[in-house]
Amino acid sequence: MSRANPGRLAGFLCLVLIAALAPAILKGGVFLTAYEGDALHVSDIVMRMVAGQLPHLDFETPLGIGAFAPIALFVSQGHALGEAYLYAQGAVALLALPLIYWAVGTRLPSLSAYALGAVALVVITSLSYGVAKPPVTIAMHYNRWGWGLVFAAAMMICLPARDGPRPMIDGLVLGLIFSGLALIKATYFAAFAPVALLALLMRGQITAIAFAAATGIAVIGAVTVFTGPAFWMAYVQDLLRVTASETREFPGLGFAQVLVSPPYFVATLTAVAGALVIRGSGRPVDGLLLLLLIPGFAYATFQNFGNDALWVIPLAAILIAARPAPEEVTVYGQDVRSVLTVLATVAATLSIPHVQSLGAGALRHLALGDDAFEPLLAPDAPQLSGINTATVRANTTRAARDMRADGQPYEMLIDATEPGAAPATIAGETLPDCRFDAGIVGALRVQAGEIAGLDAPVFIADLLSPHWLFNGTAPLPGGAPWNYGTLAGLGNAGYVMVPTCAVSTKARGAILRALSDTDVRLEETGRSPRAIVFRIAREAG
Repeated sequence: MSRANPGRLAGFLCLVLIAALAPAILKGGVFLTAYEGDALHVSDIVMRMVAGQLPHLDFETPLGIGAFAPIALFVSQGHALGEAYLYAQGAVALLALPLIYWAVGTRLPSLSAYALGAVALVVITSLSYGVAKPPVTIAMHYNRWGWGLVFAAAMMICLPARDGPRPMIDGLVLGLIFSGLALIKATYFAAFAPVALLALLMRGQITAIAFAAATGIAVIGAVTVFTGPAFWMAYVQDLLRVTASETREFPGLGFAQVLVSPPYFVATLTAVAGALVIRGSGRPVDGLLLLLLIPGFAYATFQNFGNDALWVIPLAAILIAARPAPEEVTVYGQDVRSVLTVLATVAATLSIPHVQSLGAGALRHLALGDDAFEPLLAPDAPQLSGINTATVRANTTRAARDMRADGQPYEMLIDATEPGAAPATIAGETLPDCRFDAGIVGALRVQAGEIAGLDAPVFIADLLSPHWLFNGTAPLPGGAPWNYGTLAGLGNAGYVMVPTCAVSTKARGAILRALSDTDVRLEETGRSPRAIVFRIAREAG
């Protein structure tokens, strides 16, 4: 099958991008139906950057600057936060479009090029996360941005160019793709960059390697001019701290489970079978590279919340493109083209729920009624407007408790079960084993009001600390918008607030244990049923 017409493919992808963005922009803001905590996390980091702070250097995060800089750029240009998020999605998709265009246009037959190119842009611009019950959310947008680039990279790794190699352009495109992945979320870079390098080496494309390396160095240089050389070491240190954290759990199933558990086994088997058939058809390099991509696909799936195996989408395109001419090759007496067609059909069928979930996100968002929503953050701050949350979800605050804890109705059962984490304590007081199960927006808003009048920055002993966005104060310098159990920013704080019910009891417990290992002296200055506030006692001078 012939390549897609270059001009028509480019025009088609531009139309897809416009169609994907239009419903969300016509809505006039973002209306969340789930994962409000992640929206607070994004807002915290973006507004810190708008204030002049830089990730890793001024606050702790394992995510790359590229995950937030596009949003911060639009906010700094005068757009409200919700509007800036939508424009940033469009900007990222527009930057990715020529990379996707080159990858699908040079590697895939015509119909597949149109289909995969369109889906990649929809993934990047979606307002859904793609789980089984797809909500409208801005949560984990960086994972979708990463997958969009991985779709393009997978084509260039597994498939040679249909009209012969163009090493300079291939190297430039791969360099930009992997620079983007490194700046958005380093785990994507780690999962796929080694296989991309091996693909170029096995095909003898030294020129492409040189251009990819030069492109990467140029991107690093440009970022370094803006951030300073210390940025990169700080990025690595943040990644290492999170990796070593006792509170960093798998965001779902374990690595082996996303390969062989029932929801994923057919996809894994299809990929392995496809790789073996491609190898047996006289394309050993292409088959081996597909085989080597499977662990990377599984790692990205395992590492992302929801464990959606979006990689079945590019898998279908790879298997279609790898088919030889009709009846050209047989393996074990079977026509390879027919076998790969069947396997590609299986992969495409498995991808339908993902495509439907992500593709319908903007339409679900457009259909929401505005009356049931309220501003996520301070309604009087124009910069913070444009992101709204369902009023009932925001304010229906519920909590979960371990009923086996001391003093609870079923404490007699603790000896018959595996004990949980040690109770969290502060200043000799044991805190309730309580975590929010719903309504964290309302809960954090109330907490923020209780510390609004303090005369120094506050360290929040919990997973999230967006309180400054609610009460109009300044963020804690050096803090961690998503705290995996560290004392980041404590040295710049004047107070410590310990919630009696936490967003994450594991994070709160780890923070308080770390605090107890220091010589920091705390003096209680106030308490409510919701939190205890301590002043950090420091020597004068």
